[in-house]
Amino acid sequence: MIGNKKIFLLSTLSVVVIGVFIIGYSFFYLDINSHVCSEAPAAPLDLEEISISSLLVNGENAPEISIPDVYGNNFSLSALRGEVVLLNFMGTWCASCVWEMGDLIELHNIYAEDVVFLSVAIEGNGTVNDVIDFKSKYCAEWIFILDEDDIFSSFKVELLPTTFVIDRFGVITYSRVGPLDTNLLSNILDELMNG
Repeated sequence: MIGNKKIFLLSTLSVVVIGVFIIGYSFFYLDINSHVCSEAPAAPLDLEEISISSLLVNGENAPEISIPDVYGNNFSLSALRGEVVLLNFMGTWCASCVWEMGDLIELHNIYAEDVVFLSVAIEGNGTVNDVIDFKSKYCAEWIFILDEDDIFSSFKVELLPTTFVIDRFGVITYSRVGPLDTNLLSNILDELMNG
C-alpha cells in the first residue's frame, strides 16, 4: 500500500515538474523569440524571363517619390541624392515578388551599408498593415512604402516585380522586369559603389 502511494506521488510530482517546465519554457521562449522570420520560397525552375520595353530608359532621372513609409515616417527619394538606391516595385499578393524576397534579403545583407533599399508595394485593396505584415514576415529590414500616389505610373511599371537601380545623382542605371538576376545586380552595385 505504501509502495503504491510512493509510486503515485512520484508520478504526480513528475507530471507537475514536466508541466511546469513546458509552461516555463514556452513562456520564456515566446517572450525571447516573439518573431521568427519566414524563408521566401524559391521561384520555379521553369519560370520564363519577362522583358518589356515600356520602362523608363537607363540614363533618365528617376521621378520623385515623396510619401510617408508604412510606419508614417516622411520619405523623399530626392533626399537620397549621394546614395545608391535599389528600388523594387512589388505586391504582397504577387507570387514572383515573394519568390525574389530571398534574393533581396541576401543582397540587403551584403549591401545594406552602401545601398538604400526601397520597396514600393502596389496593393490594390491591400492596406498598410498588409505591407507591414509582409515586411515583418520575411524580416525585410529596409524601407517599404504603400503606393497610394500612382508612383508605379511615373516609373512606367506595368508588371511586378520591377526593379530599378538609381545612382548617386538620381539617374536610373538599371531596370528589370521580373525576378532579380542577383549576379548581374551585384556587379552593377559593385560598379556604382566603386565608381
